[in-house]
Amino acid sequence: MPSSRIASRIADLLSDAQEARDAGDWKTASSLLDAVNALDPGNADAAAMRAGAATRRQMTLLFCDVVGSTELADQRDPEEVTAIIEQYRAACVEAVAEFDGYIDDHRGDGMLVLFGYPQVDEDDARRGVLCGLQMVERVQRLSVAGLPGSRLQVRISVHTDLVVVADGITGSTANECARIQALAAPDTVVISDTTQDLVWPWFETESLGPQSLRGVSRPIEVFTVKAALPAPRGRTWRDRVSPFVNREAEFGKMAWLAPVPLPSGNDSDDSPDADGPAPADDQESAPTVARAVCVIGPGGMGKTRFTMETARRLGLRPLVCACSRMQRDVSLHPFRDLLAQACGMTVDDRPEVRLAKLRARVQATSSNPEPEPGTDAAAGGDLPFLAAVFDIGLELISPPSEVQPDRLRRQALLAAAQLAHAHAGREPSLVFVDDIQWADQSTLDLLAVLLTLPELKIVIAARDGYEPPWPETLVRRIVLNPLDADATTELVRHAPGAAMLSPERSRELIERSDGVPLFVEELLVTAAQTESGGIPHRSLQFSAYKIPPALRDPLLARLSRPEVDLELAQLASIIGRDVDRDLLQRAAGIENAEFERRLRTLLDAGLMELTGAKLRFRHELIREVAYETQRRTVLRERHSTLADLLASGEGAGHRATQVAAAHHLERAGRLAHAVAAHIQIAQADQALGAHEEAAGRLTRVLELLEPTPAGLERDRTELAVRELRSFSAVTARGYAATETAEDYPRCRQLIEESVRDAEVLPYLIRQWTYYSARGDFVQAEEINNDVIRRTEAAGIYFPGVSLGKGVVDFFQGDFAEAARQLRDAVDNGWTADLQLPPEWTLPNDPRAAAFAHLVPTLVALGDRAAAEQAADEGLARAESLPYPIGPFSGQYVDSLLATARSMDGDPVGAAEIGQRLVKVGDRHGFTIWSLSGRMHCLYSGIRLGDHSLLPAFAETVDAWHHVVAIDSWTPQWFADLGFAHLLVGDATSALAAFDRSLQIAYANGSRFYEAEALRGRAQAKSALGRPGALEDCRQALFVAERQGAKLFAARAHDALAVTA
Repeated sequence: MPSSRIASRIADLLSDAQEARDAGDWKTASSLLDAVNALDPGNADAAAMRAGAATRRQMTLLFCDVVGSTELADQRDPEEVTAIIEQYRAACVEAVAEFDGYIDDHRGDGMLVLFGYPQVDEDDARRGVLCGLQMVERVQRLSVAGLPGSRLQVRISVHTDLVVVADGITGSTANECARIQALAAPDTVVISDTTQDLVWPWFETESLGPQSLRGVSRPIEVFTVKAALPAPRGRTWRDRVSPFVNREAEFGKMAWLAPVPLPSGNDSDDSPDADGPAPADDQESAPTVARAVCVIGPGGMGKTRFTMETARRLGLRPLVCACSRMQRDVSLHPFRDLLAQACGMTVDDRPEVRLAKLRARVQATSSNPEPEPGTDAAAGGDLPFLAAVFDIGLELISPPSEVQPDRLRRQALLAAAQLAHAHAGREPSLVFVDDIQWADQSTLDLLAVLLTLPELKIVIAARDGYEPPWPETLVRRIVLNPLDADATTELVRHAPGAAMLSPERSRELIERSDGVPLFVEELLVTAAQTESGGIPHRSLQFSAYKIPPALRDPLLARLSRPEVDLELAQLASIIGRDVDRDLLQRAAGIENAEFERRLRTLLDAGLMELTGAKLRFRHELIREVAYETQRRTVLRERHSTLADLLASGEGAGHRATQVAAAHHLERAGRLAHAVAAHIQIAQADQALGAHEEAAGRLTRVLELLEPTPAGLERDRTELAVRELRSFSAVTARGYAATETAEDYPRCRQLIEESVRDAEVLPYLIRQWTYYSARGDFVQAEEINNDVIRRTEAAGIYFPGVSLGKGVVDFFQGDFAEAARQLRDAVDNGWTADLQLPPEWTLPNDPRAAAFAHLVPTLVALGDRAAAEQAADEGLARAESLPYPIGPFSGQYVDSLLATARSMDGDPVGAAEIGQRLVKVGDRHGFTIWSLSGRMHCLYSGIRLGDHSLLPAFAETVDAWHHVVAIDSWTPQWFADLGFAHLLVGDATSALAAFDRSLQIAYANGSRFYEAEALRGRAQAKSALGRPGALEDCRQALFVAERQGAKLFAARAHDALAVTA
């Protein structure tokens, strides 16, 4: 235990070390901490301070070396050499002092100088190059007898790149700088390409081309500095928010959003824009179709400011819905606050209270507040998707029964739109959706609904590169371009602190800003504070966020002021742009009073803003800089801590919290935990019908799995993830979804090469469904055989083999074998008393499915009575089963029964069943069966004489093929489309449809309707007088007889007789 005197000395040393650390002088801080350890080895405070001292940052280094120093030393007495080197050093030190450099190392005749240490400034790179030129000039003045020309010569390099600053600087930047120096001619300064990017406006340079340097992974282009320019060239710089100026032309394009016609001027006189919008002839009249405006521009161009100023001028209340990069997979995150306001919720409301308020407002705003008896079941009860937005537990709600999640989701989006519409209608309002490029899919879907509602004024802001998915007739585009020189000058003139800048400095900043408002302010504020001498600058780094290099130091200067708590800002930056106060305090581990004091430093400095219980970084760039200054090891530890805090906090079960925790686990490098968390969130999204969000999240899981070690467990996880993703992709976008083409073959590969046990049976069954639906019967049959091999090897009885074989036989046109296999499936496999095994994970009952496929099979064979009996047994089986498998299976049977009726020439019966498919499918959200029913209704209507239905039928057939992509049935639908064209007298279109039917059938092997397509093509050719009709009739008869299809054979025989 140190004595009281030593303890007092240690306290003084620690205080001095803290002061040096706060000033960015890590070397002084390290020396003082060494002294502490000498007095008290293992001092905990010293260890903690040293652990937090090392930072990542960008730094400019200068390396100087004497030309011919070895020969100089060899030809002179050591004392004479020492005197010469001392003159050389003195000359260099004067230059370094003039340009505020820091000499890090000057052993021998070499010298390493740092710019931006211990203080950071926005022109570190420029001062480094000027210092190099000054060093050359000063050394040239030295006279040394006996040397060529009687003077010393030096080579100097300047290089800017990433370093870690602790006791000294570490990283490869110093070595690279030394290697670049060797490329310089005597008495010249060379700079790297990264430094050139920062200083080119101020210097005339000449490229030496890309150089391959020993030990450096990339070629570095090197430039010789010829001279400093008397005035800087034009450059591209950016700025920050500042007083609002100009944009009158853009305001004119927004005038149609006004609730009433605008006067020619503006009553307000409290801003430079008091004159109001442009004259009426510059404004656009209100559109008849457009519902919204999309304001597009790069980050920092002032889209938010422009929109808020628009709302002020037009007298509209802005309702801000801000999208977030971190929350882009959280459904309706941007609209949560608006919807909460619409329901009258407060942050202190318990879930039960939020639910009560939600119910009341949904009932009040519903277009059908009191459903009549017998109306759609989805109209009553709570909506799980909307409840989840407000973190209302599923155990508290009473959702409608027997309704698919995606149907409930659509109902929730409609209810949310009605809530927003009603809230916006309380007073003239402007709904502002900011940063739409980070929106989740549900937000986009809700926005699509809002765009259909009358009298709702919407502005959407997007970064450049974002392509709005809405037509310009619905959502007008306004592109915010950089301000012109006059507007930028006006902006600077009104900016705080600009008065203390010289005219030359102001002009330089204007030229560097390139008219982007965000960075104009950043440059102005930083420059004013730098010239006033009030900012001790600190560390900055190479940015993974691609922060413009010329802005990194100015941004960090705002963070590194002595009165600012950088450590708390760093911790907040890890949480995100929007920061929960309680989480930040728990992560910091400090008491209330101390936390409030430290937080106040960020608020007073204008780095963060406080709204209610939420903190928000004023600018994303500030957050990114604070984040990137931290070492990766520190970041991983802090991300890990935040993940654990979120998992153990009160809101651990909320989706937004789970999403944040998964993000932090990922950044912490805890990949196994991150993968599990993402999968859990995706499954919750699937349960709510948010399949696009689920698919996007599962894609991220696959990216996380890529670098993990190969092995059985990894393969099992990938298999499960791809199964989940393909399910969501198919549900959201049909079998044509791009993910399915990647996932199903990869799952097949994993099962064949790695995951070989019987536990893969559920995956095999779903793969069989996919390949049979797509019409790839070779793969389907291989999978069926694989099921047989695996179940036999594992000693497991699996009754599904006959069903799989029978279905494939049906589509391939082997009707007799199909009937035999399907009969075996219901008599000996899926018997009435057999319980579904756990391996069966499909939404339909296999026994009902076997009866369903028997129906068109038996009709084709000519046994109508047996077909009707099979339909009755299938429907009875479905009715005995609970939701959802019961109604889904009933729809399965009805769909094939409608097909059989249509095949058998009964359009009335097909239409009757089609209407039932639509009604039940819409009620439960069974989209595929609803579409099938509509197609049967349309085709039957055409056959019954309503030829106006043909365009709609053609459109649905095309959608079935390209979107739903269940191409096992597509040949039949194109053939039916051909028959429909014949009925309206369009033989040309009919021929094209029949050709398409046969093309697909021959390509994928789904040939059960081949005879009918050939017969129809013969009729079309005959009507057009084209050759080949007789051959098609003969081929149709041959195919039908070979398939045992008596129904088709009889028709082909009649057609042949007519054609012959």
